[in-house]
Amino acid sequence: MKKLLLSAGAALHLLPASHSQTLFDSSRVHVVQIHSLYDGLNDTLERDYIFSFDFLQHQIRDIPYTICTVSLDGTQLDTIGIRQKGFNSWWSSPKKPMKLDLNRVKKGQHYQGLKKLNLHNRASDPSALRENLCYELLRRMGIPTPRTAFAPVYLDDQYLGLYRLVEEVDNVFLDAHFGNHQGNLYKQNAAGSAGYTLDWLGSAQENYYPQYQLENHESENDWSALVHFIDVLNHTPEAAFADAIAAVFDVPSFLRVLALDLAVNNLDFYANSGRNYYLYHDAGGDGKFHWLPWDYNLSWRAYPPPLEPDVPNAPVLVRRLLSVPQFRQQFLEQYCVLRQFFDAGQLFPRIESDSALIRPWLLIDSSGDYTVADFEESIAAQWFSYPGLKPFLVEQSAAMDHFLQDQHVDCSTVLDAPSPGNAGSDALLLMPNPAPETVVLRWPEAFVVEEKYLSVLDVSGKRVHSQAIPAGVGEKQLDLRHLPPGLYLIHLTAGGRQLSARLVVARP
Repeated sequence: MKKLLLSAGAALHLLPASHSQTLFDSSRVHVVQIHSLYDGLNDTLERDYIFSFDFLQHQIRDIPYTICTVSLDGTQLDTIGIRQKGFNSWWSSPKKPMKLDLNRVKKGQHYQGLKKLNLHNRASDPSALRENLCYELLRRMGIPTPRTAFAPVYLDDQYLGLYRLVEEVDNVFLDAHFGNHQGNLYKQNAAGSAGYTLDWLGSAQENYYPQYQLENHESENDWSALVHFIDVLNHTPEAAFADAIAAVFDVPSFLRVLALDLAVNNLDFYANSGRNYYLYHDAGGDGKFHWLPWDYNLSWRAYPPPLEPDVPNAPVLVRRLLSVPQFRQQFLEQYCVLRQFFDAGQLFPRIESDSALIRPWLLIDSSGDYTVADFEESIAAQWFSYPGLKPFLVEQSAAMDHFLQDQHVDCSTVLDAPSPGNAGSDALLLMPNPAPETVVLRWPEAFVVEEKYLSVLDVSGKRVHSQAIPAGVGEKQLDLRHLPPGLYLIHLTAGGRQLSARLVVARP
């Protein structure tokens, strides 16, 4: 194996990782050192990627893995799988995105519970911050999204450049956010530069194989729930549609993601390209499909579209949902949730701290993506067709305020309303949600009469609060002042039954 050599400048920044720090601690960079087991690893990775597409750039096979070893923040792992990934991000950049499969060769191998990791490049993002900012906003809005951090990446003695570490959406991710991975997880497949829009292709599950990749439970290979969801979406008569779709799909969360996508002018999402989403059937929870967004490097772009989409010409999910008055109103109200966080006072400090963190690594990054001058300009001012992050934020914040005023949406009433954890009479209610310092939890009568156990988990699955609640108690006020802003999962267990809800802690 070749010995890793670091430049003198880079070595100054390599600090030993504390055992208390996670790989997604965003306050520091995390060093990834890839070690070849044979000569020509990079050439093999590129060849395997290219041969996985035909001459029309349609993917014709799974991109194969090859083997290497890797060190993460100084922790050496045994032989792992590695491959290149992406589509636009691969073709448009000399620095290729990669996926690491820690569990592929040595079964059971993981790092801090993680079995797969993604290394994303700066394709179409001279700031290197767009994807991180979008995921941060989504997390604050209560949407399960991958964690991210920055990482200088080395291949043997070569510094490949600064990458983004992005958490894999897999069973580990599902357990952290939903408390189970009993249901199927699907990822939308791409056909060249275009994706798929949930159109009905018939009742045979094989018809959907080119459109979606089953990411778990492959041996069972039961797609019946997905086919049923697509059937309901496409064929339910208008009069019955609202109740039917709400029974099989988490509508409010999808509308929240849609609002974010439009606000940040994401060019590569469901309602535009049909790409970049997962669907999880929460069979162990509420039984519904949940929308999990993915990949935001093509966001924060110039000339944002209207904040309300062109409904008649939108893909079927957007078209049918926003044709229902109650869902359209819910969609408008999601801008109230987003507007709390899409704010210069909150995001300017994050932009500045992340910029300071990665600037030294960009100074020595010779991969050819962008210059340091491009990086600086793309944050504060216009860079070619890319608006600066800061002026974009200011302009879009004002645009949202005007839009909400024009649509007669009173955000004060929206944000004070109770938020159900699950639908129906067995709801765990959170009031308010998002919450700044305290939240009131209220549960149904069946839980009042029994002794209960309350636990609060952060996005990594770590329990940050737990307590027993005696029988006869119908609600509980929870102090949140010790918790940092972000997304939390609340579980209430009694008599072998469990209620769950997602809580967003947010402060001005």
